[in-house]
Amino acid sequence: MSKNKFYKRWYDDNQDLQDCIAMLASKDTALQKQITTFIVDHVLNYPACKEVLSEEIYTKAYSPSYRRNYDDKESCRIILEFLKVLPDEMRTEVIKNTRDFVNGLEH
Repeated sequence: MSKNKFYKRWYDDNQDLQDCIAMLASKDTALQKQITTFIVDHVLNYPACKEVLSEEIYTKAYSPSYRRNYDDKESCRIILEFLKVLPDEMRTEVIKNTRDFVNGLEH
């Protein structure tokens, strides 16, 4: 068996999510923190989103394990842990609103 085994990530099938992650990773730390705050606030302001979040999500988001390529970037880790548990429809809405938010900051 090859050592270079490919592991599929939970977001590999969602191009919009991959684009959102790439966009976030390309921003400086200060802007990443603004985007993180926007997403967390956005998620927490929707009752349906709050219902899918458990205490475990906060533990995972705010205490890194440094196993994944984004774990060393606090903003990326927090955002991905939040987005991971959202139903597809909510995740799509959050990604769209995040893209609009970032575009608004840059123009």
